[in-house]
Amino acid sequence: MQTILLTLMSIVIITLLVHLSFAHDARRRKKEIIKKEQSAIVADYDLPKETVADALENQLEKAGLGQKKIKKGFMVYKGTVWTEISVDKLDVYAKVDGNNLKSSVTMVVSKGPDKNCLVPDTEKVRRVQDFLNNFTTEAKMFQLNRRIQTQASVITKAERDFKTASDEELRLAHEKENVERQIADNQRELTRRYSTLKALRQELKNIKEAPSIA
Repeated sequence: MQTILLTLMSIVIITLLVHLSFAHDARRRKKEIIKKEQSAIVADYDLPKETVADALENQLEKAGLGQKKIKKGFMVYKGTVWTEISVDKLDVYAKVDGNNLKSSVTMVVSKGPDKNCLVPDTEKVRRVQDFLNNFTTEAKMFQLNRRIQTQASVITKAERDFKTASDEELRLAHEKENVERQIADNQRELTRRYSTLKALRQELKNIKEAPSIA
């Protein structure tokens, strides 16, 4: 069972890695961010919105951005240090839009509440763009791991159900063996009692047919 599972996982991994779809180049675009039109970085993905949103949250959490807040659909990380982007404290805004087939990520990295716009530092902007361009691999692997976990759960349940059925079969087989033994014992007892009854009837007959004593 484990060999089959590992083989299936390997096939899935190879298939997905071969068909990895990359994000369209992350680009600057004017977007409404918390009721303000601002310069943001946007990247599109050929992945479901839910997958991208969960993968992005997981990736930002791994990056150590800390506690997030949700505001107007944006994941907001205030006064955080994102070492992949900058050693300075930043405010990070990220939102995922889309459907079950495609999605897009809008991201703004600002230097604080008084500068609620994309940082002017072109190097930091490039790093954010690189992050979003490379993020598709992380999202794909996140999706793959989720599918593996789901399938593993299904297999675990199937194995548990199989064991339950197997145990029940053994119980019934043991019960059947006991019943068959009881039936055999009962048949022997019936034979013994029939023989006894037959002998008693014969004895009664003999008594009745015996000559009367004068």
